[in-house]
Amino acid sequence: MGLLKLLFKKISNTKPTFTSYSSINDKVMEINLKNAKQLNTDLVEADYFKGCCGECAKYRGRWFSISGNDKRFPKMPVDYGCTCEGIDFSPVIYGASEPCHCPKGKNIIEFSNSPFVDNRTKKEKEMHQHFLDSEVYDKIKEQDKIDYEKLVKAFQNDMPKSFSAYRRMKISETNNFLKIAEKAESIGLEIKLSKEDRTIIERYNDYEKNNN
Repeated sequence: MGLLKLLFKKISNTKPTFTSYSSINDKVMEINLKNAKQLNTDLVEADYFKGCCGECAKYRGRWFSISGNDKRFPKMPVDYGCTCEGIDFSPVIYGASEPCHCPKGKNIIEFSNSPFVDNRTKKEKEMHQHFLDSEVYDKIKEQDKIDYEKLVKAFQNDMPKSFSAYRRMKISETNNFLKIAEKAESIGLEIKLSKEDRTIIERYNDYEKNNN
C-alpha cells in the first residue's frame, strides 16, 4: 500500500482502491491530505484541469468530504476510472474558503451535488485528445530516432544528413523515403507509418499549428 492509500485510510477510515495517479500526483495528494488534517477540515476542493478526461470532468471544481461524514457534500472519489493524469484535491474550510470554480448563481453545496456528467466543451475535449496524441507522438518520434541511427549505419550514402530531414520525408512519404523503406526491410526494419499513426501525427501537428 502506497503513502497515499495509507494516509487516505487514516483520514477517511475506508479502504481505497486508488490506482490512477502517477507517483508525482501521489506526493501532491499526500501533502494536501496532510494539510487537510492539520487544518482540521474534512473538506477538499477538486482542481479544474481543462484538458482532463471525461471521468475527471465529472468531478472537477466540486467540494468533497474526505470521510463522507459531511452529508452536505459528496464523498471524495478515490478511484473513478480516470484515463488522464488525474485531478488534485486541496483542503478547504466551509465558511472561510472561497470556491474557485463554482459557477455564478450557485452556492458550493448546490454545485457540488449537481449531476455528475462530462461537461467538457469541444475545445476541452480537443485538449484532452491532444494530451493522448502527444504520448503516442513522442513514442513514434523516439522509435524514429532509433531507426534513423540504424539506417545511417547501414545505408549512410542514401540517408538524409539530419534526423529532422528524415522525419519530414517519412511523414510526407516521399519517393526517396519509399526507396529507403524498401532497403530497410532487408535489415528487418518496418519504417512506414501505419494509417493510425499517420492520423495521430497529422492531428497532433494540426493542433500545435492552430494553438501555438
